[in-house]
Amino acid sequence: MKVVLHVCCGVCAAGAAAALIEEGHQVLGYFYNPNIHPAEEYERRLAAAKQVADKLKFTLEVGPYAQAEWLKETEALKAEPEGGKRCQVCYQMRLEKTYDFLRERGADAFTTTLSISPH
Repeated sequence: MKVVLHVCCGVCAAGAAAALIEEGHQVLGYFYNPNIHPAEEYERRLAAAKQVADKLKFTLEVGPYAQAEWLKETEALKAEPEGGKRCQVCYQMRLEKTYDFLRERGADAFTTTLSISPH
């Protein structure tokens, strides 16, 4: 099965991608995380995700760094605590974009490292 793996960072991607590959799935990574800032942190996480993809030999595609869109979507919720309503909006935004990516690439399913991330 061709599975899109939404990747939040390299550390979380390593175990998830390895398990999917071991199960016989064709993994297509998708890095779309407009919530990560500053830009230097975004670049560090992207670099780590690319290293994992190279090591495990799966393709990693990078979505746009749409931080302005993310800020607009979450502006009214900026006072929310970590794990609050802002997280729901952020997760929904990233998962909807991942689903759009799945449809564009003709994949069979998608999953996300967000389900195992400690954040």
